[in-house]
Amino acid sequence: MAARSGGSNARSTSTSVERFALGAQINLADSHARILADAAIRNEFETGIDHLDAASTRNQGDLEAQFIATFEELYGLKFPRPPLLSYSASSLASILGTYLGRGARIMWPIPSFDNIRDVVRTTGAEISLVPESAFAELIATPPHIPWFNTIWLTLPNNPTAFVLNSNEYARFAAYAAEAGITLVIDHCFRAYSPVTLQFDQYEILEASGCRYMVLEDTGKTVSSLDLKVGMLTGSRDVHPRLALLNENLLLNVSPFTLSVLSSIMHTWSRKSGLVALRTTIRANRQLIRDAYAGFTLTPQMHSTDMPVEWLTAGSKQEISDLLKSCAAGGLQLLPGASFFGRPNEMGSSFLRVALARDTPVVQAGAAILHAALAI
Repeated sequence: MAARSGGSNARSTSTSVERFALGAQINLADSHARILADAAIRNEFETGIDHLDAASTRNQGDLEAQFIATFEELYGLKFPRPPLLSYSASSLASILGTYLGRGARIMWPIPSFDNIRDVVRTTGAEISLVPESAFAELIATPPHIPWFNTIWLTLPNNPTAFVLNSNEYARFAAYAAEAGITLVIDHCFRAYSPVTLQFDQYEILEASGCRYMVLEDTGKTVSSLDLKVGMLTGSRDVHPRLALLNENLLLNVSPFTLSVLSSIMHTWSRKSGLVALRTTIRANRQLIRDAYAGFTLTPQMHSTDMPVEWLTAGSKQEISDLLKSCAAGGLQLLPGASFFGRPNEMGSSFLRVALARDTPVVQAGAAILHAALAI
């Protein structure tokens, strides 16, 4: 069964491959956080009855406020207005697509994960894919008359870890304000970028006066068996409309989920949880790099803190054969073709390895990867 899903079908979406991988012996496909050895996380699940009591007795608004405050504390930022809450960033992306609508001409750097692009495209928005390298050059010398009216950017980017520092971010926001461009920024992986953690993006966006919408998510960071919360914050001129769209789709996020996540994030704030998380990621990355050392796989990363390893090989066939061999051994990885848009041969020589796992899981996956490369 597992060998059937090597992920080599370029017509598959990344999410369809990831869903199949949920049933694999070793799943290193999806980038959700699945590090269950974390002491803070285990403690909160061991005291789950306390969260059940809190969820059933406390005011929903108080739980939401507590969750937002602990998120701010953990990441050193301040939301300019209470973010809208949902069960995932992807569901909020559909709201953004509805808001932007058919008049949107979106510039979208690639490689990037395909599911949110697909969600937004179904609303009628026109999406133009731009290589990440070209995007970096474009924002360094932006056009006075842009051919786009929206930029959708993931910072740090999944899968490459491309990021903007505070000066670049400020210039980016100032340009958007001057040119009348809407910024949509996905910060769901912010925990994995020391650069991003050095400054408050919302402060810069608000000061610039640009129109913006920002996505956040706990699911890429907190390993809580997919109990997660997505967040959406818009600039003052768009936030009320976004709030109405969100209310039409969802009454509220589970108070139990809010209670559990708030406690975990509060503990992490006091005990350097994000530092420990990135330390685990770096150790897991080294296991994978040791596994492919001496073979033709090459990392294509801007940083070693991102919870994925983005790799390229010499040819599409080499990646296809490797994915099949890994699957036959019980290991599921993610092919890279869909990160570049479909149909697209550009990404067929890439693959992604998820690293936000307990280290023994990655160690077992690394052994299968090494054996597959040695065939």
